[in-house]
Amino acid sequence: MEEYTRSAIAYIVGRRISRKNSSSVFDYSKNSYKNISGEVGANRINVYDYDKQCYVSGNSRASFTEYSLYHYGDSTHITLKIEGDSFSGYDFKTSNFFNGKVKSGCITLFDYETSKYYNYSI
Repeated sequence: MEEYTRSAIAYIVGRRISRKNSSSVFDYSKNSYKNISGEVGANRINVYDYDKQCYVSGNSRASFTEYSLYHYGDSTHITLKIEGDSFSGYDFKTSNFFNGKVKSGCITLFDYETSKYYNYSI
């Protein structure tokens, strides 16, 4: 998964699970904030990544826990499922899965493409 795609997913799940409002996500691997903001609701997600200069948006598909997202910067789809404080999904650009957890605004994301954990906070 591309770095900016990971940041966007971390922002979305961080906001959705922690219910915190924020206009950025902190990427510990880069020691910097990623400016992302927008709507993260139960049935609709529409956020703008200011670094990549594109939208990531989509709708829920089932009981407000499964989302079909579209990354306009990559012209690709991403699936996302949220269950309690855990999330998982699939990035169609890289043909790889990802998963993770959110605890008190701290996001841990495992990317199967790189076989690494990435940490964020919102």
